[in-house]
Amino acid sequence: MEKKSDNNWQDMTTKLDSDRLISIFVRTGDDAKVFKIQQALLESVSDYFVKALRNEHLGDTTRAGVLRLPEDRVDSWQVLSYWMLRRKLPANSALKYPLLAVRCCILGDKYGIEDFQDEAMLALLQCCEKANVGFGLIKEGVLNSTPGSPLRRLMIELLVPYVYEDGHHEQTSYQELDVFDGRGYMSEFLEAHDSWTEQEEDFGCFFDEDERWRTFLVGNWLESHWMFDMNVHLKVGKGE
Repeated sequence: MEKKSDNNWQDMTTKLDSDRLISIFVRTGDDAKVFKIQQALLESVSDYFVKALRNEHLGDTTRAGVLRLPEDRVDSWQVLSYWMLRRKLPANSALKYPLLAVRCCILGDKYGIEDFQDEAMLALLQCCEKANVGFGLIKEGVLNSTPGSPLRRLMIELLVPYVYEDGHHEQTSYQELDVFDGRGYMSEFLEAHDSWTEQEEDFGCFFDEDERWRTFLVGNWLESHWMFDMNVHLKVGKGE
Protein backbone atom coordinates (compact mmCIF):
# COMPACT_ATOMS: atom_id res chain seq x y z
CA MET A 1 0.00 0.00 0.00
CA GLU A 2 1.36 3.40 -1.02
CA LYS A 3 0.37 6.68 0.56
CA LYS A 4 0.84 10.32 -0.28
CA SER A 5 1.81 12.24 2.84
CA ASP A 6 2.16 15.76 1.46
CA ASN A 7 -0.19 17.50 -0.96
CA ASN A 8 1.28 20.74 -2.28
CA TRP A 9 -1.76 22.27 -3.90
CA GLN A 10 -0.01 25.37 -5.21
CA ASP A 11 2.49 23.29 -7.16
CA MET A 12 -0.25 20.97 -8.32
CA THR A 13 -2.51 23.70 -9.72
CA THR A 14 0.44 25.12 -11.65
CA LYS A 15 1.17 21.70 -13.15
CA LEU A 16 -2.46 21.18 -14.13
CA ASP A 17 -2.30 24.07 -16.62
CA SER A 18 0.00 22.14 -18.96
CA ASP A 19 -0.26 18.61 -17.61
CA ARG A 20 -0.76 15.48 -19.71
CA LEU A 21 -3.78 13.25 -19.35
CA ILE A 22 -3.25 9.69 -18.19
CA SER A 23 -5.58 7.04 -19.63
CA ILE A 24 -6.62 4.64 -16.89
CA PHE A 25 -8.20 1.42 -18.13
CA VAL A 26 -10.29 -0.15 -15.36
CA ARG A 27 -11.50 -3.76 -15.84
CA THR A 28 -11.30 -5.56 -19.19
CA GLY A 29 -13.63 -6.57 -22.01
CA ASP A 30 -17.19 -5.27 -22.09
CA ASP A 31 -16.93 -4.06 -18.48
CA ALA A 32 -13.89 -1.87 -19.16
CA LYS A 33 -13.99 1.89 -18.78
CA VAL A 34 -11.33 4.49 -19.52
CA PHE A 35 -10.77 7.37 -17.09
CA LYS A 36 -8.68 10.29 -18.35
CA ILE A 37 -7.10 12.06 -15.39
CA GLN A 38 -4.33 14.63 -15.29
CA GLN A 39 -0.99 13.29 -14.13
CA ALA A 40 -0.50 15.94 -11.44
CA LEU A 41 -3.88 15.11 -9.96
CA LEU A 42 -3.03 11.42 -9.73
CA GLU A 43 0.38 12.12 -8.22
CA SER A 44 -1.13 14.48 -5.65
CA VAL A 45 -3.15 11.72 -4.01
CA SER A 46 -0.85 8.68 -4.02
CA ASP A 47 2.82 7.82 -4.23
CA TYR A 48 1.76 4.68 -6.07
CA PHE A 49 0.98 6.80 -9.13
CA VAL A 50 4.10 8.93 -8.67
CA LYS A 51 6.30 5.84 -8.91
CA ALA A 52 4.34 4.24 -11.73
CA LEU A 53 4.38 7.36 -13.89
CA ARG A 54 7.95 8.32 -13.10
CA ASN A 55 9.23 4.94 -14.26
CA GLU A 56 6.68 4.57 -17.05
CA HIS A 57 5.76 1.18 -15.64
CA LEU A 58 2.21 1.66 -16.77
CA GLY A 59 1.31 -1.85 -17.81
CA ASP A 60 1.44 -1.00 -21.53
CA THR A 61 4.78 -1.40 -23.28
CA THR A 62 3.65 0.30 -26.50
CA ARG A 63 2.02 3.48 -25.21
CA ALA A 64 3.18 5.95 -22.60
CA GLY A 65 0.62 7.54 -20.32
CA VAL A 66 -1.52 4.41 -20.02
CA LEU A 67 -2.35 2.66 -16.76
CA ARG A 68 -4.20 -0.64 -16.80
CA LEU A 69 -5.99 -1.74 -13.63
CA PRO A 70 -7.95 -4.85 -14.61
CA GLU A 71 -8.71 -5.93 -11.04
CA ASP A 72 -10.18 -2.61 -9.89
CA ARG A 73 -13.88 -1.77 -10.05
CA VAL A 74 -15.44 0.85 -12.30
CA ASP A 75 -17.99 2.05 -9.73
CA SER A 76 -15.38 2.87 -7.06
CA TRP A 77 -13.12 4.54 -9.64
CA GLN A 78 -16.03 6.73 -10.70
CA VAL A 79 -16.32 7.92 -7.11
CA LEU A 80 -12.56 8.34 -6.76
CA SER A 81 -12.23 10.39 -9.97
CA TYR A 82 -14.97 12.73 -8.71
CA TRP A 83 -13.33 12.94 -5.29
CA MET A 84 -9.93 13.81 -6.75
CA LEU A 85 -11.46 16.86 -8.44
CA ARG A 86 -13.83 17.97 -5.66
CA ARG A 87 -12.27 16.49 -2.51
CA LYS A 88 -15.68 15.23 -1.43
CA LEU A 89 -17.89 12.25 -2.24
CA PRO A 90 -20.67 12.61 -4.80
CA ALA A 91 -23.96 13.38 -3.08
CA ASN A 92 -25.71 10.15 -4.09
CA SER A 93 -22.88 7.66 -3.99
CA ALA A 94 -21.37 6.01 -0.94
CA LEU A 95 -23.66 7.88 1.42
CA LYS A 96 -26.61 5.92 0.07
CA TYR A 97 -25.06 2.64 -1.10
CA PRO A 98 -23.09 0.82 1.62
CA LEU A 99 -21.58 -1.72 -0.80
CA LEU A 100 -20.14 1.12 -2.86
CA ALA A 101 -18.75 2.65 0.33
CA VAL A 102 -17.02 -0.68 1.09
CA ARG A 103 -15.51 -0.75 -2.40
CA CYS A 104 -14.29 2.82 -2.02
CA CYS A 105 -12.61 1.90 1.29
CA ILE A 106 -10.91 -1.02 -0.48
CA LEU A 107 -9.74 1.20 -3.34
CA GLY A 108 -8.48 3.92 -1.00
CA ASP A 109 -6.55 1.37 1.06
CA LYS A 110 -5.03 -0.25 -2.04
CA TYR A 111 -3.47 3.02 -3.23
CA GLY A 112 -2.92 4.64 0.17
CA ILE A 113 -5.39 7.50 -0.43
CA GLU A 114 -6.19 7.97 3.23
CA ASP A 115 -8.53 10.97 3.09
CA PHE A 116 -10.66 9.25 0.45
CA GLN A 117 -10.67 6.10 2.53
CA ASP A 118 -11.74 8.02 5.64
CA GLU A 119 -14.63 9.79 3.89
CA ALA A 120 -15.85 6.49 2.47
CA MET A 121 -15.56 4.92 5.93
CA LEU A 122 -17.62 7.68 7.54
CA ALA A 123 -20.31 7.18 4.89
CA LEU A 124 -20.23 3.42 5.50
CA LEU A 125 -20.55 3.83 9.28
CA GLN A 126 -23.60 6.02 8.79
CA CYS A 127 -25.16 3.40 6.53
CA CYS A 128 -24.50 0.69 9.11
CA GLU A 129 -26.18 2.68 11.86
CA LYS A 130 -29.27 3.41 9.78
CA ALA A 131 -29.95 -0.07 8.42
CA ASN A 132 -28.80 -3.68 8.46
CA VAL A 133 -26.30 -4.58 5.78
CA GLY A 134 -26.33 -7.88 3.92
CA PHE A 135 -23.98 -10.82 4.34
CA GLY A 136 -22.81 -10.30 0.76
CA LEU A 137 -21.44 -6.87 1.71
CA ILE A 138 -19.65 -8.29 4.74
CA LYS A 139 -18.22 -11.09 2.63
CA GLU A 140 -16.81 -8.68 0.04
CA GLY A 141 -15.36 -6.47 2.76
CA VAL A 142 -13.63 -9.32 4.60
CA LEU A 143 -12.24 -10.98 1.47
CA ASN A 144 -10.76 -7.71 0.20
CA SER A 145 -9.33 -6.26 3.41
CA THR A 146 -6.22 -7.00 5.42
CA PRO A 147 -6.23 -8.30 9.03
CA GLY A 148 -6.27 -5.46 11.55
CA SER A 149 -7.36 -2.81 9.04
CA PRO A 150 -10.31 -0.55 9.93
CA LEU A 151 -12.49 -2.09 7.23
CA ARG A 152 -11.72 -5.62 8.40
CA ARG A 153 -12.51 -4.71 12.02
CA LEU A 154 -15.82 -3.18 10.99
CA MET A 155 -16.81 -6.12 8.80
CA ILE A 156 -16.04 -8.62 11.55
CA GLU A 157 -18.03 -6.54 14.04
CA LEU A 158 -21.00 -6.55 11.69
CA LEU A 159 -20.63 -10.30 11.13
CA VAL A 160 -20.95 -11.37 14.77
CA PRO A 161 -24.71 -10.69 15.17
CA TYR A 162 -25.38 -12.60 11.94
CA VAL A 163 -24.03 -15.73 13.61
CA TYR A 164 -25.07 -15.37 17.24
CA GLU A 165 -28.13 -13.13 17.41
CA ASP A 166 -31.34 -15.16 17.70
CA GLY A 167 -33.93 -14.22 15.12
CA HIS A 168 -31.53 -12.16 13.03
CA HIS A 169 -33.09 -11.22 9.67
CA GLU A 170 -30.29 -13.01 7.79
CA GLN A 171 -29.07 -15.74 10.13
CA THR A 172 -25.66 -17.08 9.10
CA SER A 173 -24.49 -20.62 9.79
CA TYR A 174 -21.03 -21.65 10.87
CA GLN A 175 -20.59 -23.41 7.53
CA GLU A 176 -21.04 -20.13 5.66
CA LEU A 177 -17.98 -18.79 7.46
CA ASP A 178 -15.80 -21.34 5.65
CA VAL A 179 -15.47 -18.83 2.81
CA PHE A 180 -13.16 -16.81 5.07
CA ASP A 181 -10.72 -19.66 5.73
CA GLY A 182 -7.15 -18.56 5.18
CA ARG A 183 -8.02 -14.88 5.55
CA GLY A 184 -6.78 -14.56 9.12
CA TYR A 185 -10.16 -13.53 10.45
CA MET A 186 -10.71 -15.95 13.32
CA SER A 187 -8.85 -14.08 16.08
CA GLU A 188 -10.65 -10.86 15.17
CA PHE A 189 -13.97 -12.68 15.06
CA LEU A 190 -13.50 -14.17 18.53
CA GLU A 191 -12.44 -10.79 19.93
CA ALA A 192 -15.49 -9.12 18.38
CA HIS A 193 -17.72 -11.87 19.80
CA ASP A 194 -16.39 -11.19 23.31
CA SER A 195 -17.15 -7.48 22.90
CA TRP A 196 -20.63 -8.27 21.59
CA THR A 197 -21.32 -10.50 24.60
CA GLU A 198 -20.27 -7.75 27.02
CA GLN A 199 -22.15 -4.86 25.41
CA GLU A 200 -24.81 -6.31 23.14
CA GLU A 201 -27.17 -3.31 23.39
CA ASP A 202 -24.53 -0.76 22.36
CA PHE A 203 -22.70 -3.04 19.94
CA GLY A 204 -22.66 -1.52 16.46
CA CYS A 205 -23.10 2.07 17.70
CA PHE A 206 -20.45 4.35 16.25
CA PHE A 207 -21.68 7.91 16.76
CA ASP A 208 -22.59 7.91 20.47
CA GLU A 209 -20.65 9.71 23.20
CA ASP A 210 -17.76 7.26 22.90
CA GLU A 211 -17.19 8.47 19.32
CA ARG A 212 -16.01 5.07 18.16
CA TRP A 213 -16.16 6.31 14.57
CA ARG A 214 -12.77 7.96 15.17
CA THR A 215 -11.10 4.57 15.63
CA PHE A 216 -11.95 3.61 12.05
CA LEU A 217 -10.11 6.52 10.44
CA VAL A 218 -6.58 6.00 9.11
CA GLY A 219 -5.35 9.41 7.95
CA ASN A 220 -5.37 13.09 8.89
CA TRP A 221 -8.87 13.70 7.62
CA LEU A 222 -10.00 15.32 10.88
CA GLU A 223 -6.98 17.63 10.93
CA SER A 224 -7.77 18.87 7.42
CA HIS A 225 -11.43 19.32 8.43
CA TRP A 226 -10.82 20.98 11.77
CA MET A 227 -14.27 22.62 11.74
CA PHE A 228 -15.89 19.20 11.21
CA ASP A 229 -18.99 18.63 13.32
CA MET A 230 -20.22 15.04 13.33
CA ASN A 231 -23.74 16.06 14.36
CA VAL A 232 -23.99 18.32 11.33
CA HIS A 233 -22.44 15.65 9.12
CA LEU A 234 -25.01 13.11 10.27
CA LYS A 235 -27.88 15.47 9.50
CA VAL A 236 -26.52 16.12 6.02
CA GLY A 237 -26.15 12.40 5.43
CA LYS A 238 -29.78 11.87 6.43
CA GLY A 239 -30.94 14.67 4.18
CA GLU A 240 -32.16 16.85 7.05
